Amino acid sequence: MLRSIAKIGECVRVKEELPIKGVKEGLLAKIIFDIDNGLLDCDPYITCDEERAKEFLWIGNARGQDRQVRLTTDNPKYLLDYKKKHKWGIGCVIEYIDDANLHGDEDVEKVYRLLMEVKEKFFTANEDLVLRLEKVCREKGVDIRKITLYTMSVKAHGVLVDVAKERGYRKVLSYALSYGKTLKYPTGYGKCYVCGREGEVLSNPDYPKGTILGMYVIDKVGFLSGMSRSTESMIRTHSICIECKKNLEAGVNFVNTNLSNRIGDITVWIIPTIISEQLSLELLNHIADICQKTFERAKTRLGLTSIEEMEKELDRFLKLRGFPYAVNLVFGQPRQSQFLYHGALQDVPIMKFIEIGKVSEKLAEIMSQYLVIDWTIGLDRIYNIFPLRKIKGEVKPKPFIQLMETILTGSYYPREQIIKAALSLAKIHRFKNYAGYNIREDGRKDSDLKLSEDILLYNLLHKFLIELGVWTMEGYKGLPVLNGVSKDIVDFCREQGYSEHQVGLFLLGVLVGKIGREQYKKGDKKKAILDKIDFDGMSSEKIKWLFNIVLEGLRNYRILEFNEAIYANAKLLIDKNIEKLINPLDNTFYVLSGYAYATLKSVAGGEA
Repeated sequence: MLRSIAKIGECVRVKEELPIKGVKEGLLAKIIFDIDNGLLDCDPYITCDEERAKEFLWIGNARGQDRQVRLTTDNPKYLLDYKKKHKWGIGCVIEYIDDANLHGDEDVEKVYRLLMEVKEKFFTANEDLVLRLEKVCREKGVDIRKITLYTMSVKAHGVLVDVAKERGYRKVLSYALSYGKTLKYPTGYGKCYVCGREGEVLSNPDYPKGTILGMYVIDKVGFLSGMSRSTESMIRTHSICIECKKNLEAGVNFVNTNLSNRIGDITVWIIPTIISEQLSLELLNHIADICQKTFERAKTRLGLTSIEEMEKELDRFLKLRGFPYAVNLVFGQPRQSQFLYHGALQDVPIMKFIEIGKVSEKLAEIMSQYLVIDWTIGLDRIYNIFPLRKIKGEVKPKPFIQLMETILTGSYYPREQIIKAALSLAKIHRFKNYAGYNIREDGRKDSDLKLSEDILLYNLLHKFLIELGVWTMEGYKGLPVLNGVSKDIVDFCREQGYSEHQVGLFLLGVLVGKIGREQYKKGDKKKAILDKIDFDGMSSEKIKWLFNIVLEGLRNYRILEFNEAIYANAKLLIDKNIEKLINPLDNTFYVLSGYAYATLKSVAGGEA
């Protein structure tokens, strides 16, 4: 994966040496230090876009505790507040030039002298220059909140110098990005982990914090070979040459801008497996575009025509020399000073995203014959119905990533885990315990309706995994004749591939739904009948007990005569297959599935 990122960076660097970051639309403000008159001025009228970001070398702020060796920033305090110390850009650039002993370069020395003049002229008094800047912007009629980037300019001897455009500043940036902590950690002789060449390598690559390169942290003793901080130990652990470090930083910046996506609350980086030695920027942009488009097809429902067009486009590109067949997916959470790594999936075929989209669309069309609800079952929807614990406000996504691995690679996934997740979701909706999970309460819908929709979506997820070849439909022998049961119920059970005992449980759930509807009509909005269902699982004995409760409810609400056939068929199928009710979780799931079907049919106006 590192080699692919480096290849991307090498391609990008042909056109752009420094890893320019993306920027929000808005304004760019030149903070002008007028040395001639001792005034702080500002030119806040410059439109900020990607070209301006390149022009003024916007590479992002230094992360964590690293020094802010930057003179273009999105935070004016980093230029104007010397109390920021290691985050005060002007002071940091001065210190870095001193520490790295770059004074022998005339271009660098020119920048150094300008910054020293600014420091001595403007930062000796204890004045808040941020407030002065805000005042200047107000006087010029500019809302400072619309400014997305700030850079520094110096007016001396009647000449205005944009420091970020100076060759000396570019050299300082390049040096700082290339060597990073080599002022503290020296270089040594070794073999580059990325390109494989032997020679001078960095003992600590000091990758940018808060990026996917943060997975390769070696500044902690516990990660080091021999548990030692010696140069030799660090080089044995992980070493790269200076050129590959430049490529990696440029590559990861391209990935962040063009190949990052989200599934629910989780950030995903899509890293194509680059094997071609000849990668043009044009081809790289095509690769990024195709990767994003196909990934979106796996996330959301966009229609079969759109998917087929995408499949043709992908097939055409796959025939091009150098176009990747597979991608790596990295799941994580970037932070200011660290990267929280959640997991990675290696060598996922790009065509798999298309397959997922096609299966999702196919199943949605089939299921819409029974109920008119959103039957989307893409990766986004699966995340939204898959309960994940929140600890201290943070979602713990590991179980979901394991499910993604199954969907994308076909690896084994226990069916029982899906049933557990379904019942956990049902409990969340029933008892409105949303705070501890990633599941969001839908203010537009009653929680009982959400419970019903989501339980049926889990039936769809079951079919989805069968279609993808993860599971097989074992032992399905067709349905017996269900005299007196409405055709739509019979067809739905047949479509799901239910076995006889599962149909019996489903029909029992349909009756629970009918009783619940009567209770709702009489003012019981919580439907007391649902309290008879154990969401943690029901044994065969509890199912027998539930039959008695349901029969009593049908009589009490005077709807038995309309539902005798359903009750009789359910009882017959369960009595015949009582020995198969060995899994309490399954029993509850299929009862809830029947309840959900009856509830949604009732809401839609079609009697179940």
